[in-house]
Amino acid sequence: YEFLKENGIKAVSLFTLEDFELSLSKKRDEIRTNFEILWRFQSPNPNYFYRVPKSAPVIDDQKLYFGSDSGYFWAIDKKGGSSVWKYKVGWHAKGKSIFSSPALWNNFVYFGSYDGNVYALDKNTGKVKWIFMEADWVGSSPAVAPDLGLVFIGLEFGLWRKRGGIVALDLETGEKKWDFIMSEYTHSSPVYDKKCGVVAIGSNDCKVYLFNAQNGKLLWEFQAGGEIKASLCIDDKRKLLIFGAFDGYIYMLNLSSGELLYKFKTLAAIYSAPVIYENNVIVSSLDKKIYSINLDTKGLNWDYQCGGRAMTTPLIVEQSIWVGATDGAIYEIEASSGKLLSIFRTTERITNRPAYDLESKIVYPPLMMRFARNFPQLASGKVPRSDYFLIVSRLVPYKRVDIAIKAANKLKIPLKIIGEGSEYPRLRKMAGKTVEFLGYVSDPDLKYYYMNCKALLFPGVEDFGLTIVEANAAGKPVIAYRGGGAEEIIIEGKTGEFFDSQTAASLTEVLKKFKPNRYNTRACKLNANRFSFERFRENFLKLVE
Repeated sequence: YEFLKENGIKAVSLFTLEDFELSLSKKRDEIRTNFEILWRFQSPNPNYFYRVPKSAPVIDDQKLYFGSDSGYFWAIDKKGGSSVWKYKVGWHAKGKSIFSSPALWNNFVYFGSYDGNVYALDKNTGKVKWIFMEADWVGSSPAVAPDLGLVFIGLEFGLWRKRGGIVALDLETGEKKWDFIMSEYTHSSPVYDKKCGVVAIGSNDCKVYLFNAQNGKLLWEFQAGGEIKASLCIDDKRKLLIFGAFDGYIYMLNLSSGELLYKFKTLAAIYSAPVIYENNVIVSSLDKKIYSINLDTKGLNWDYQCGGRAMTTPLIVEQSIWVGATDGAIYEIEASSGKLLSIFRTTERITNRPAYDLESKIVYPPLMMRFARNFPQLASGKVPRSDYFLIVSRLVPYKRVDIAIKAANKLKIPLKIIGEGSEYPRLRKMAGKTVEFLGYVSDPDLKYYYMNCKALLFPGVEDFGLTIVEANAAGKPVIAYRGGGAEEIIIEGKTGEFFDSQTAASLTEVLKKFKPNRYNTRACKLNANRFSFERFRENFLKLVE
């Protein structure tokens, strides 16, 4: 009113917001913008021509891994940001080198490159484990299936009517196990579902393909309305396969049949993979929006408008969604409401998915099996000789029981195998006269076999490896492949030994030199005590307090 009066403007009427049942909020929600930058790392010779999703970083307990436009694959110290090692790939078009996002498994990192190769490198040294060279270009990102011992990745070719495909490679050797050829380029990345035993991938032929992951049998294909260039996601709870396409639709298919159940229209192409959050699917689109769709009602929960095109796959961290856009901003959005919580701005477009590193403490599972001082005989009354090596395992591909069988055949040493599984017919066929399959045994008999073996063989890779602890608790050493949880359990030279290559030849060399009397029973049992139920309870309570 004072402004009007001072400027000679006659006021006819004055109203307040309350007259219209409106009010100003007392305090606007604050958006966090003050981030602490711990370090910066810049790969040389960036290319600004290709504005597409490129190599997104992955993180382990020590390093960060990613590919670059310059043709180098980098391993960076995650605490200080310095280069630990780098690997130069082969020839490639300028600025179009490594678009593939790496995958980690055991001690190795896997990725593809536009030199046409798929690489497996030692993640600690950067040394080559194997290279697969059949493609002309590889822009797809790998999906690892440790339970099958396979890595899946899309391929591209310069041939007419053979421009794309998917291949399944042996994780250890790079040997091709199966492949499938498609008519157009395959920029999409595969998604593997262990529970259903399937792998899915999209293609520039506007189709999605679903395969039996183990043998490559095509289960079904679905024709979408646009190219599928990103990865897909599988909702195990509802048995859905969800993906976005360049026609702007988000598709939801029946995983078993490939039947279209629902599709949701956005305003532009989709260049990112969907992610599941609780009962919702989150998708970013080139229309600059992030969408949250309820998977039960198929209704839109909310959408958030970014300042640039959103082609990065969303990252879920607790109750927040993190996504980058071509305006150079990383947005933190509340997953439940779509409200902006924080924003961090950079000086260039963001086209890759963010990576999140959760500092965590490991609480090992407890040893529940108790060993008495002696078990004079089996429940059956039979007393086997105690000159055998032992395997206690499910008979599935990733356990690599075949390695132990081949070594036992070579050395003609007794090997008893406890366990059942789908691999039994194949393993039985390759086993020699010194290999005995015991199938399922009772707990008392299992303890007996542990206590009377020379050593437990552990040729697979596990996050932990409870049978290693059980063998040590029985006072017996373990011979294991150097990888996974075995490295955190076995004290080399005291409670067991390692073989360095996941091959029968490597295990054979260790078995030749193995002397059971070298290992102290008490040392093995003391090592197992680190994983007692009492220790587990103590560590778990510390974690939750």
